[in-house]
Amino acid sequence: MGRWRRWEIAWLIESLGLLGATLGVLWGTPPGDGPFIALAAPTSVALGVRPEADAASPEEGPPMLAVAQTERGQVFWWTHPRVRYVLEFLRPVGVALDGAGRLWVGDDALNAVFSVSARGRQLDFRCWQDAGLLDRPVDFAFGEEAVLILDNGKGHVLRMDMDGRREVLIGGLIFPTALQLVQEPMGLEYRLLVTDMGLPSYFQKNQPVVRVYQTDLRWAQALGTYGQGLLEYPVALVVQDDTLDVLDGHLSQRLQFDLATGGLLGRTGEYGTGPGQWRNPSDMAKAAACRVVADTGNDRLVIEAERVPVETCRWASGPPLVEWHARLNRCEPVGSVIADSARARVERVAGEVRP
Repeated sequence: MGRWRRWEIAWLIESLGLLGATLGVLWGTPPGDGPFIALAAPTSVALGVRPEADAASPEEGPPMLAVAQTERGQVFWWTHPRVRYVLEFLRPVGVALDGAGRLWVGDDALNAVFSVSARGRQLDFRCWQDAGLLDRPVDFAFGEEAVLILDNGKGHVLRMDMDGRREVLIGGLIFPTALQLVQEPMGLEYRLLVTDMGLPSYFQKNQPVVRVYQTDLRWAQALGTYGQGLLEYPVALVVQDDTLDVLDGHLSQRLQFDLATGGLLGRTGEYGTGPGQWRNPSDMAKAAACRVVADTGNDRLVIEAERVPVETCRWASGPPLVEWHARLNRCEPVGSVIADSARARVERVAGEVRP
């Protein structure tokens, strides 16, 4: 073999670069390897398809994104790739987005739950406050004409009708952190998955599990547990097709289970600051082809794309971002607030530093 000519080496390098770019577009980004949004100590994150968007069409842009910073009393809410609201609460501990495009926030300082709708500068909200049934509402799930509220302090799943009537669906949980509601194939009932820190055995630490129930949202029947002996501090659940992803905040790993049997299929992630690594992540959300992990210890949101270009899942990464500010630190049954005037900001793109 003769020596490689300079132009041949350059051609090879360019070809490998094109191949890598092509694979990145086709297959998205490996777990933890995507771009990120720098954000101090994100604690809860939610994704939701915009009502006007088609979930099956990546060209529609990324879904809505909501992020809570509990210690700062703020919730960032992207309703559109170029529109973001900064909402001030007292102590937001959980966020969610429903199918109608509403933002749900649990505030443990007020023992309250907010539901917020945005129309330009106007924010319409409802608030439910109940010190007897609400303490630390950290997660939500949405069914037919009802919302399920997971309360970490009370240790129960609360069912709330749209008219505000509330009753306990499941009680006796130990510091639950996440839940997922999956409609069964026949469409009449649901499978409900809830994390539970479990009772410690003699001279041992807690034994966390994911509890599985069958429910019609008025009653619930226990089916079993997943993850026994494999979890240390489960903080988020995501159901995708026939699998259940569990994010563990202590292990800094994502564990994947078979949804039908509970068998472990694999693990991804590790503790650290580099690509594919997290430090004490606190939440995870997925919608359409986009997934976001709240990497709390690294002060960032890690963005992942599945089988689409990562740009599909990038929020406000281009030109100026319209931003509105409002304060929602009092619980009133029904109300409206007018957000502060919009401000334009020029922000950097990937690897990016943002407020």
